[in-house]
Amino acid sequence: MADQTIDNPCPAKLPRLRKTKYSVAEENLIQEEASKYHYILQEKHSNEITNKKKKKIWDEIAVKVNSLGVAFRTGIEIRDKWRNTVSKAKKAFTEQRREVSKTGGGPPPKPIPPQFDFLILRFTN
Repeated sequence: MADQTIDNPCPAKLPRLRKTKYSVAEENLIQEEASKYHYILQEKHSNEITNKKKKKIWDEIAVKVNSLGVAFRTGIEIRDKWRNTVSKAKKAFTEQRREVSKTGGGPPPKPIPPQFDFLILRFTN
């Protein structure tokens, strides 16, 4: 049998280095900047020109987020964070609407987290 030596460890076995969590300042900055360009970022067109514009905007937002000095983030990481935040806000809003329409009894519904208020206002308008 061939044993693996320490000199040649399998790269799949190495632990993945994680970045720090997003700070509140980073999340707020991402929300502010994404809301400025939401008309471009939310476009349904996916041709080459539009995709280049979107990538450029996400990279610009990444530069601003990186200027806060918490951790180095790429444009793709910022875009994924934004998509996850929007998804969580939609889920919280849907859950709140579902709880309101119930007949009663039991504990009151959980309130919507305050970091989603801005996004929910955009959904409802």
